[in-house]
Amino acid sequence: SGSECVCTVAVVGVATIVIKSSQRKIETMLKDIKDYSAEEVGLFITAQGLDPTQFVSEGVDGDLLLSLSIDDLKNDLGLSSLQAKKVMKNIEFSKSLAGGGGGEDDEKVKELEAKVETLEDDVKAKDDEIAELKRKMEKMTTAVAPAPAPTQLQSQLQLLLLSAEDQV
Repeated sequence: SGSECVCTVAVVGVATIVIKSSQRKIETMLKDIKDYSAEEVGLFITAQGLDPTQFVSEGVDGDLLLSLSIDDLKNDLGLSSLQAKKVMKNIEFSKSLAGGGGGEDDEKVKELEAKVETLEDDVKAKDDEIAELKRKMEKMTTAVAPAPAPTQLQSQLQLLLLSAEDQV
């Protein structure tokens, strides 16, 4: 079983990233903005470089945030026109991410997952090949026994043969 690491990230929205090392897979699940608490709305606003104080003190949760207009953001929460537009644009962007993003990205993910699976299969095949070569090498080294050390009698015979050859 693989270990899991759970981290919370607030860049444009609140995301939970689960990394399952045993599957080598990363899943990203974006929380729907309408389900944000007031604190999470504060993180969302902070991630955009804005001051979340007014949002949190007014108790603006995700459902309320989605119902606000640009005028509400400016008049009731003190944002400039540009800041209000930025918040609205990021709300739309976060909603599109939570809704699945788009078919093109899904296709790229599927394509990359297929490539990863192919590479994993290739690595396993190479690992199997290496294991087989190691077995063969081990058989070769155990099959070839080293020549036995000469006995005393063999040594004496060799000396006699050498001396007989010298005399001839």
